[in-house]
Amino acid sequence: MVSSAKITLRVLLEGKQQNDAFTGALADLEVDHSSVHWRIADMNRALVAHDALCMLLAKVDVPMPINKLIDAIAKAKELDLITRTEEKWLRYFNWSANQAKHNGLPF
Repeated sequence: MVSSAKITLRVLLEGKQQNDAFTGALADLEVDHSSVHWRIADMNRALVAHDALCMLLAKVDVPMPINKLIDAIAKAKELDLITRTEEKWLRYFNWSANQAKHNGLPF
């Protein structure tokens, strides 16, 4: 039998104030770490893409910040800073990150 690594919210709490705030069972429930890892990877890819797009847009004097990846994609495409293929992949990265955030629960 293969056991998967588990993680709890309590492990991620910073300092006594946060730790003391969680007195119920929530902070000690074990969550499958590999599931969280893959979801974070999807979100990380979108965050990196968003930061890179904003850097590219700032180089052509587009006012910052652009808070949503989807808006940065549209602006970069409008200015012909990315190809249609790049746009499609970036939109997929955005979708994938949203799925990981909102629909990625393993139960």
